Amino acid sequence: MNNSAGKKKNRTPTPSGDGKPPPEDVVPLFLATKTQQLFGCVCDEHVTQEAPLKLINKQAALEDMMTRAAISDFHPVKQIIQDYPGTDFLLVYDAEFVYGQNFYMCVTEEAKERLQKAGEAPVDDGAESDAGVEDNTVYTYKPTAAKEWICLGSDLEIETTRVDNNRTLIKYRASRVRREFGAPFKFGDRNAKAEDTGTMITSYVTCNSYEDINFSINRREIDTGVQAVTIKTSSMAQTEWRDPIMASTQSCPRTFTQEQIKEVKALDSYKEFLEASVPKFELALQQNTLVNAFANDWDELGEEDTDFGIKSDNHLKEYQSFTDLEYSKDKTVSFLDWHPEIKGVIGVSCCERLTAYERIEKANILLMKPSLVLIWSFSDPIHPQILLRAPDDVTCFKFCPTDSNIIAGACMNGQLVIWDVSEYREKLDNAKGNVQTKSNVTAMFGEEIPPDIPTIKCSAVSSIESSHTNVITSIDWIPYHYEYNKAGETQENKTRECHQIVTTSTDGYAAIWDIQNQNPVARPKSKAGGVRNVPVNKFAHLESDWKPLQILQFCRTTTISFAPMCFTLSERHGVWDHVTEINMNEPLPPPEIPTKNKKPIPPVALKSIETSFYCGTEDGEFVLGDLRPLKSDDKTKKPTADDNSQGLMFAVCLLRCSPNVGNDVYLLICLKLQ
Repeated sequence: MNNSAGKKKNRTPTPSGDGKPPPEDVVPLFLATKTQQLFGCVCDEHVTQEAPLKLINKQAALEDMMTRAAISDFHPVKQIIQDYPGTDFLLVYDAEFVYGQNFYMCVTEEAKERLQKAGEAPVDDGAESDAGVEDNTVYTYKPTAAKEWICLGSDLEIETTRVDNNRTLIKYRASRVRREFGAPFKFGDRNAKAEDTGTMITSYVTCNSYEDINFSINRREIDTGVQAVTIKTSSMAQTEWRDPIMASTQSCPRTFTQEQIKEVKALDSYKEFLEASVPKFELALQQNTLVNAFANDWDELGEEDTDFGIKSDNHLKEYQSFTDLEYSKDKTVSFLDWHPEIKGVIGVSCCERLTAYERIEKANILLMKPSLVLIWSFSDPIHPQILLRAPDDVTCFKFCPTDSNIIAGACMNGQLVIWDVSEYREKLDNAKGNVQTKSNVTAMFGEEIPPDIPTIKCSAVSSIESSHTNVITSIDWIPYHYEYNKAGETQENKTRECHQIVTTSTDGYAAIWDIQNQNPVARPKSKAGGVRNVPVNKFAHLESDWKPLQILQFCRTTTISFAPMCFTLSERHGVWDHVTEINMNEPLPPPEIPTKNKKPIPPVALKSIETSFYCGTEDGEFVLGDLRPLKSDDKTKKPTADDNSQGLMFAVCLLRCSPNVGNDVYLLICLKLQ
């Protein structure tokens, strides 16, 4: 008895009497123990006689009615809860069953506020307040009288959810022969056989699925429409004015005073200049006497049409054209270069005819199209011999002067690529023979089968983070008799092979790239002692992160730069007469591989190398610069290029030095950019 009394068990109280009629704004409500636990209003635990108030969320009560339907204790007051104006209604615990139930709820907000202020149950108007008086009334137990059942609408829901069996019942009868009643029997094992199916002695019965014509599910179709709306954004960008140019400039002539003229005439360099220039002037005067310099050479190309009906050709004739309907159709030729060793072989790079804004809009489409350099042969003007694939459109490229199998190309996105065509050198050498062989092969219906054109992937690509930030406009190989080190100084090239490249871009920078492996490794030897014939990738050391050796900026001042379009170096390939530090005619020593005990001999510094170059800019300026870094007052090297510019009318697109006269005559081709 003590143990059972010590454990308190929550139990829903039951009414002990008929109760009093409730006010108009109060509705009695019975909540079972399950509902009390769901809403946190368990009698004598969450709500007591001293604290009988409990706020119930209206939405939670509606969800309980939807889930539990007629079983919900809030179902009798469903319409009252739906019409309740507030979000939470007040529920009061009626411990004495004043209104006949264990709870009653407030129907209006006024009743809710009144009970919250009073903190106790409402009292009838005629009743007197018994606060402070001890209740000595003796209660007697009266059994609960049966009341008449009042329908509140639940019978309709029960009727709608009831399932009536409208199908005809199937009757089965199982029987056996009478003589077998009471006969002895014995159970045994028996395997199921396919031939026993459907017979009287079968050991199993199959029940195949079938379509019941008396039962079908109605399919509900909803006709809806969906329209996608484009998202529009409004944005703006401010471009940096890199090179402010005045609309008009006034230049003053450079004059000398009499004292300065006397000083210049007294210089030995002035006398040496005159002595070197006199033979050239004499040669020019002799040419003027022999050739009319003012004659129009274009008129001499063809005869004049003096008679009626004579049609002489006064224009340059087209010798041969190269057209490919798949790779070069509807594209513009950005650059071309002749093969340095094989005659009749030329490389052509093609780009899409798009402006900068169109390239941005069609960036996803351009990624799907291949960017190629086509190697043509004069023997086959229809099919290219080799295709060189690049990550972006190639703006310019150059064959290596010492190794024509290596090609360096510059892309429109600022990257530098290297191709190695050593495997297809025989195809280029025998281009004419290959065409004749393939022309004899025909298809079934007589048409000619196009030759198989090999596509070569780039052997090395520069890192996009370390490359130019704009289009690379020109590229050239540094002559093989010298090279640049990391400090920007010229030194002897022990390999006598071109391995450094100079590039310029419209971002205002020039870069020097090196493709030579600075840490050579000896080739593996076989068991017999000889060197294995293992194919080695020449540019495997550039695959990880290829960065430029030096970066130089074109600046007029510390803040204003200009965009170079083309350049030409003062040093030329194969011209080393002016180099006095080393003898270029001596044979090369065998290459040295560094070891732990033996270090390689450092290269000889070359001070006689001319590091200057001429450059044409986007603004039509002819610039003289120097690739050697300058030293400032604080003894730090600044990789900047000095300039001495002369203004032209349009952008300089091509710059070439005369091969006969020397570094004194240059050819400039200007073009008005759109």
